[in-house]
Amino acid sequence: MVLTSRPEVFLQPSQVERIKSLISKTVLKDLQEISDSDQEAVLMAKWVNDRPDFTEEEFLIQIETIDKNDIKREGYNHWIKQQRKLYSHLKTKSPDKYKQKLEYFQKLRLWAKENDCLKNEEFEEMVKRSESNK
Repeated sequence: MVLTSRPEVFLQPSQVERIKSLISKTVLKDLQEISDSDQEAVLMAKWVNDRPDFTEEEFLIQIETIDKNDIKREGYNHWIKQQRKLYSHLKTKSPDKYKQKLEYFQKLRLWAKENDCLKNEEFEEMVKRSESNK
């Protein structure tokens, strides 16, 4: 797994490969050199690599916790729009995984409803203002 800008979020190898496919080899090489020469990045990578491996269950719990925090901040209605875009490729490539995602989304919708997190008016207003300023 690869560390992202948030230490608690990781990318799966398939996600890394997908991102790499969008970037030229020259840029990838330059980015790797920058990363390798950045002492803070090297120390962060060492810290991550020294951490014990998560079980699949621990990893899924961590993802769910992050998703719930995002839902609290954005509201479920905004969050689900982003998730549908992110996972739309599964619909045709991996229908079973897509079905699992839909079940997970439904589980989080129920959680959001129970916790009054379906909509965050303030966040949505901020997004509208941001989009109108473009």
